[in-house]
Amino acid sequence: MTNNLTKNPIFDGNSSGQTPAQNPALWQAYEIGIKSADYQFEWNSLGDVFEKVEEEKQEILQVLQEAQYSESLSAKKFDFLKATRLEIFQALTKVDEIQKNHLEEELGDCFFSLAQVARFLGFNPEIALHKANLKFNLRFEKMLQASGIDQPAFAMLPLEEKERLWQSIKS
Repeated sequence: MTNNLTKNPIFDGNSSGQTPAQNPALWQAYEIGIKSADYQFEWNSLGDVFEKVEEEKQEILQVLQEAQYSESLSAKKFDFLKATRLEIFQALTKVDEIQKNHLEEELGDCFFSLAQVARFLGFNPEIALHKANLKFNLRFEKMLQASGIDQPAFAMLPLEEKERLWQSIKS
């Protein structure tokens, strides 16, 4: 057995003729899943894959909980699950690099597992995400048009009004 990843059959190119490092990360996860399944290293069912996604979600929450009780945040009784994006960003600037790296690692594991859900369902996760991005952008643009106001005014709308506009566009 070799430690050289270029000699490892899972990392030795893919169906597009490129090495996985040349493709977007979700595509790489998809390709790696296909290749590992060729070696019978595979979950037994879609339910097993969803269990893995849930496990990864719990690991992310565990890392956040550990960060929450670190010296820098414990005095403030910081709750990541109730914090805004800006509050989380500010809190993470106070968390040590080891915890940040662990959080990033667990988030990557979750993305990898979600890519395997897509693969089990017969979809390429990169294409599915691309379509979701297009759908979101189209709806968001329609929502902004429907509001009839400019960006600064829209930003000041209450979240409930933004949600109402969003739901009206989705219907």
